[in-house]
Amino acid sequence: MELYFLDRQFTAISLPVDAAISVVWSLRYHECGTFTAVLPLAGTMEDGAALLSTAARAVYLCDREHCGRIETLICREGLLHIEGRMLECLLYDRVAAADAVYGGTAAEAVLAVMAQWAGDLSFAVMDTTLPEPGGTVQVGMEAGENLGKWIHGLLEPLGASFTVTLADGRLRFALVQGTDRSLDSDPAVNRAVFSEEFGNIASLEEELYREDVCTRLYVEGGDGTVVTVETPEAAENPREGYKKTTDLRPEDFETEETYRAALVQRGKTLLAAAGERSRLSCVAESDVQPRYGVDYRLGDICEIFSPAMGIRMAVRLTALDMVCEGGTLRLYPFFGDGVVRLKTALTG
Repeated sequence: MELYFLDRQFTAISLPVDAAISVVWSLRYHECGTFTAVLPLAGTMEDGAALLSTAARAVYLCDREHCGRIETLICREGLLHIEGRMLECLLYDRVAAADAVYGGTAAEAVLAVMAQWAGDLSFAVMDTTLPEPGGTVQVGMEAGENLGKWIHGLLEPLGASFTVTLADGRLRFALVQGTDRSLDSDPAVNRAVFSEEFGNIASLEEELYREDVCTRLYVEGGDGTVVTVETPEAAENPREGYKKTTDLRPEDFETEETYRAALVQRGKTLLAAAGERSRLSCVAESDVQPRYGVDYRLGDICEIFSPAMGIRMAVRLTALDMVCEGGTLRLYPFFGDGVVRLKTALTG
């Protein structure tokens, strides 16, 4: 894998480096991804000094397909450790300076937020074509909210996300929405099925998390009005939570009843999201089908089938670690709402 060091204008400042010991691109669907790379400083002192100097002057690291901003350089025991975040960090760097409410489709709300708080970012391409399964929205943003997190939070319930990529030295912003490639999907769609029987996964692990479960939620509106929303399990299992929603105010509704109904509906939505989370993680074989980037991509709904574990689930691919070590590429896909951090992939 050849790596390129880039300056602030995304121009290469050195010849490609092909001696990396390990490179991990950690792609995330509903948050900002990260990357790590380990390069040797072996050879002559001049070679090591030149690599250190180039890395110190560089702002971005890329492999022609993926690109991220360098944020940490560590020189230790003859190795150069490089860490950073993917280009979505450009929106994670920004915060709203004032409260605001945005309406329209999800794409229109995202564009309005970016125009107001990140208008100076030079995106050569803005692709905001997105199927709108939920129609129009009316969402608020509080002063100090992180733009990247806010956009991801808005798009997640729609099964959508956003990307910032580099193509021909130019930044490209795009709204993306995964395709259903499960066994129950449209027959015309290429399926992505992972199973021990097909020999395309090396291991499979299922995890269940209940720490976010909430059975009773108190929702406070912009004027201090509080409503209570609960599930039938609240009587026997009272696990309470609180949420303040400053974007819902009585002056935006015709009557107090419709205002309180909106608070209750917001509470039901939040309560539905605060349940137990099931997560599947598997190690995929990289040299068999389905092939990542060809047959399926981040955000797609794939089929996980394991007769041994009694599992057959259609689950969204929300995270993927692409690990290149010793000339071998390994894929670590993670399905579901949670994200597993790969901690031991790096060698050295």
